[in-house]
Order: sequence, then structure tokens, then C-alpha cells
Amino acid sequence: GSIACTMRFTVRDVDPATGEADEGGYTDEYQVEEVNMGLSDLISAPAELPTSFRSAWDALGEQFQVEDSFTLGNHSSVGSAVSAIIDFLGMSPCEGTDR
Repeated sequence: GSIACTMRFTVRDVDPATGEADEGGYTDEYQVEEVNMGLSDLISAPAELPTSFRSAWDALGEQFQVEDSFTLGNHSSVGSAVSAIIDFLGMSPCEGTDR
């Protein structure tokens, strides 16, 4: 989705001789372009894929597991659907899970 962004700041005068800012000032804001983020932006790939997915998954424990439901849409094959899921989540397949 899109996230509206506003930069809020305080404008203060600075004494050019001393480089010190005034105590006062006034607040101002500037509207910045919206940021578009998807689920894949929140998932980062590991530096190195594990040699055993099952072992890596089991080592994480249940506190790092999340379940959710998504609408997959129409795909002509299971391979096409798997590719769409990989792209949507921003993940990398391992141990042949992309087949």
C-alpha cells in the first residue's frame, strides 16, 4: 500500500559568527511523495541460503512463524502460481521448492 509522508521540522536562526542556533524557532512541514510498500519490502533475503531448509526452519522456533491468507488469482499451472508467490513475498526458493 501507499504511505503518506510528511517531513516536520523546526526552523531556527543560526548566528553565523558562533554557529549557535536560537532557542526559539517555528515548526513547519513539507509534504513528501508517497512511499509504496509491499510485503516483499518487509522481508530480507539471508546472506546465504541454508543447506537444509527443514533444519533452518526448525531452529527458528514457533515465535518467528506467521500464518496468513492471500488471494492467489488465476494461474495456468502450479509452477506459475509458485513463481507468483515467490515474487509477492520477495523470498528465494531453496531445495527445489520452486518446482
